[in-house]
Amino acid sequence: MKKKPEMPPALTTIADMNNLFYQSRVSYYSTTPRWSSGADKVLLNARSQIENAPIVKNDQRLYAPLYRNVSMFKRSYELMESTLKVYVYKEGKRPIVHTPVLKGIYASEGWFMKQLEANKKFVTKKPREAHLFYLPFSSRMLKETLYVPDSHNHKNLIEYLKNYVDMIAAKYPFWNRTEGADHFLVACHDWAPSETKEHMANCIRALCNSDVREGYIFGKDVSLPETYVLNPQKPLRDLGGKPPSKRSILAFFAGSMHGYLRPILLEQWGNKDPDMKIFGKMPNVKGKMNYIQHMKSSKYCLCPRGYEVNSPRVVEAIFYECVPVIISDNFVPPFFEVLNWESFAVFVLEKDIPNLKKILLSIPDKRFFCCDMDGSFRLLCQAESRRLLLLMTITLALVLGVQYFELPYNEVFTSLFAAGKNGSFPTGWSSSKSGMVDNVTLSNGLNSTHTYAVNETENGAEVSNVDKETARGNEFEEKDKNTKNVYILESNAGSNNSFGLLFNGAPPDNLIAPNISSMLENGDNVVNGPVVHAAPEHNFSSEQNVTKDYNPSSSSGSIGHDFAPPASPPMNSPSIPPDTELRSSISSVNTSSVGKNTTVVLKKDKDPNFLNSTPSPSGNVYSKNIVPAVREKGSKKPKTKSKKPPENFVSISEMNDLLLHSHASPHSVAPPWSSKVQQEVIVAKSQIVHAPFMTSDSGLYPSLYRNVSMFKRSYGLMESMLKVYIYQEGEKPIFHQGILEGIYASEGWFIKLLEANKKFVTKDPQKAHLFYLPFSSRLLELTLYVRNSHSRSNLIKYMGNYVDLIASKHPFWNRTSGADHFLVACHDWAPAETRGRLLNSIRALCNADIGAGFTIGKDVSLPETYVRSAKDPLKSQGGNPPSQRHILAFFAGNMHGYVRPILLNYWGKDPDMKIFGPMPHVKGNTNYIEHMKSSKFCICARGHEVNSPRVVEAIFYECVPVIISDNFVPPLFEVLNWESFAVFVSEKDIPNLKNILLSISEDRYMEMHKRVKIVQRHFLWHAEPVKYDLFHMILHSIWYNRVFQVRTA
Repeated sequence: MKKKPEMPPALTTIADMNNLFYQSRVSYYSTTPRWSSGADKVLLNARSQIENAPIVKNDQRLYAPLYRNVSMFKRSYELMESTLKVYVYKEGKRPIVHTPVLKGIYASEGWFMKQLEANKKFVTKKPREAHLFYLPFSSRMLKETLYVPDSHNHKNLIEYLKNYVDMIAAKYPFWNRTEGADHFLVACHDWAPSETKEHMANCIRALCNSDVREGYIFGKDVSLPETYVLNPQKPLRDLGGKPPSKRSILAFFAGSMHGYLRPILLEQWGNKDPDMKIFGKMPNVKGKMNYIQHMKSSKYCLCPRGYEVNSPRVVEAIFYECVPVIISDNFVPPFFEVLNWESFAVFVLEKDIPNLKKILLSIPDKRFFCCDMDGSFRLLCQAESRRLLLLMTITLALVLGVQYFELPYNEVFTSLFAAGKNGSFPTGWSSSKSGMVDNVTLSNGLNSTHTYAVNETENGAEVSNVDKETARGNEFEEKDKNTKNVYILESNAGSNNSFGLLFNGAPPDNLIAPNISSMLENGDNVVNGPVVHAAPEHNFSSEQNVTKDYNPSSSSGSIGHDFAPPASPPMNSPSIPPDTELRSSISSVNTSSVGKNTTVVLKKDKDPNFLNSTPSPSGNVYSKNIVPAVREKGSKKPKTKSKKPPENFVSISEMNDLLLHSHASPHSVAPPWSSKVQQEVIVAKSQIVHAPFMTSDSGLYPSLYRNVSMFKRSYGLMESMLKVYIYQEGEKPIFHQGILEGIYASEGWFIKLLEANKKFVTKDPQKAHLFYLPFSSRLLELTLYVRNSHSRSNLIKYMGNYVDLIASKHPFWNRTSGADHFLVACHDWAPAETRGRLLNSIRALCNADIGAGFTIGKDVSLPETYVRSAKDPLKSQGGNPPSQRHILAFFAGNMHGYVRPILLNYWGKDPDMKIFGPMPHVKGNTNYIEHMKSSKFCICARGHEVNSPRVVEAIFYECVPVIISDNFVPPLFEVLNWESFAVFVSEKDIPNLKNILLSISEDRYMEMHKRVKIVQRHFLWHAEPVKYDLFHMILHSIWYNRVFQVRTA
């Protein structure tokens, strides 16, 4: 039946798909079986084993970056091999049932049917032993047998399938037991979605035409690879292709002009560009050799949709070792539940076809080599002995059966496969390593923030800046700056003004070995001893400078072009062979999130000096001779060297995976005795996990969140039930007092607002769900640190003694080993100061460095906000509209750390990139602020530490943040889908920064800018807290992490 070209459908991006998939993992839709069976218990046990799968550190048979979570996949596959039993219904007559077609574009369903029916390992003749039930019909033969040509009517086909289901439901009890939820079908014809959506909708449907807009359900249905088998006797004929060095064609497509999209592709690129070989139907040559040779000789093989979203070219490209470029909105790629498609394919939005060549050229050669198909993945498209296709499809069926099927034995929270998410991913997840280009997600996975010192003078007099110490124990740097950093301490008479958070924050999404934090300081251990007496109160006048090296006047941003934010979760896995040093390059396209990997193992690069040896115009990217040594005032010798680039790089996508893994496998110790509040938290967790799907909410913009439904439910529960007990122990100025201005203001404002709050705070600790340790890390440093001592041992000991005090005076710390206690600390040293016994508590830290002990899923990335005036914190809030932002990208700031000098060296002279050192001082810092307000993209480059107030500052001035800080976990990471409104660039990709930003389409940039304006409310302080403001968002992230860390036994 010939179809009329249809109009393009509404768009669901790869990031959105990741979010939908993630939501399906935590919200079961199927009905509880009418009666239980032994098979149910087996599935329940399998699910538990998959969720708690041991981490796969090194498996030569599985290449970790190709999978969402290689550990869970491997365990699931093993369980399938050892456990799975499938019952194949014998009912049905040929040729529609039990008749496989093994040739052509619909061959997948035939090969699966043939191999499963002949399989003795998985197939059982005893239906009561079965975990799954197979409906062995051929959608191709259904059409060939029953469809009346030119009738344009499928009703008789649908009626046939209805009668088939009625027959097996009448003859056997199994369909009715679960309403078909443990039954599955495998159908590759284009019409299969419509033919099966009414009477077989509750089944697991493996469909080639996996169209989100045609009823495909994430977490239940399976995207079936459409394989074009030319010769069933020799399915591997012509397998493989030329090496990358001999692929002279940039991109190739040839095919009939079906649908609305291909004519657009041909019109835009056909016979117009020598690098783009775009044809209609090619002349027929025996064996399709002309077409095959083009595939084997091309770097990228275009896979545009035809009448439907699916195309055999996707698997065909892999077969000939050509990187697939998928141009098909709403198409769910094959084996979406398991594979990390963004790691080896490019996704381009249909509307971005005019920008196609630019997108492909923006992908670095190293990234292309990483994507290039090799034998480790080639098995997916082999037709001979399609055992892999069989096993993987059954694996998915098992996995989905376990996940989608609501077993009656107990309540289980699970995210079987880590996926991203903005709104996340779920932010849905989105490109983890990526800065997105047009529809291409540049996998520049990095998160970075910086520390800046505001250089100002007060009344012409210089005010010295308190020094900042690097995360490594004795590497301390004092910065004598003419800076004015007025810190206003909390007073009883608080201002009624709203506070605008200006700068940097970081999200918690890193799971790291517990012992890593011990590396923060050179062997200094927490010493338990008598409680240290509080130091005498200091009089912190407004003239005392207490900022770290934040120099807003020195941080500038540059204008940004089209910027496509990754909207979905994760990309590459940490344990990757040497050639995966490229993890930060481009991986997918505009609407797609760059590749994601879920491996949780941190593995050092084989060449730890890789970053230091990357070529740059002046030598090395991280060249020692371009990093100016920091000198003390009046000193001739340089001070301690800045930190080196991290040896282990954890991309945003990997952080997304770690977060999911953490929530699926709580780490906190079950309390030795239960309590009413413990049960309340468990109930809250169940309600959040099973939150009703939110289709629309005028108050929340879904794309900004990993899972807006779960966030809304969690926030509502926090408002209605959360109680916090604040310990009264501890003396000022270290406790119960905070600094309300400067770059450490976040901890001060939180202390002030929580202690004054009557809704959340309780005076009865027996009613508390959380316990707050109300200390200021900044005032701890100002009170106890001995200048020039290069030692923080006394600060660490002081905090250890404080914990000993509350643990001996109250029973609550010992009940959970501190797991339900939390602290909020913004100073750079806080990660080191809170080691020891405090490491088990929930730590809200500005210095959210996954390489320095930050634990994703437990700790919270605290936004680092630069509050200039406690009386008028929202002064200068906002920025110019996009049409008046004439600067591509901007950064200005002191040259702290190893990254900023590299940034200045590469881009300090480019007219489009306004990259400066410290800017000349102007009253009110207006020069710096105006640059922020006039730039498309604001560069947030790390300083000595990963965090930087520029992240929140960019949002405050409505500028799209470009975070260049490896291993930085962005603020409120548990909730926000950062890839939907920010760009992440790996430190090593600084030389390619301009190309990355220019590759972002104008439409994508406009959407990101809109999202920045909307998310801004989550980063504003108010003297009287308002719903969804920064105070509530910090408290919510702490509550949320506690809920998902709680154990039921």
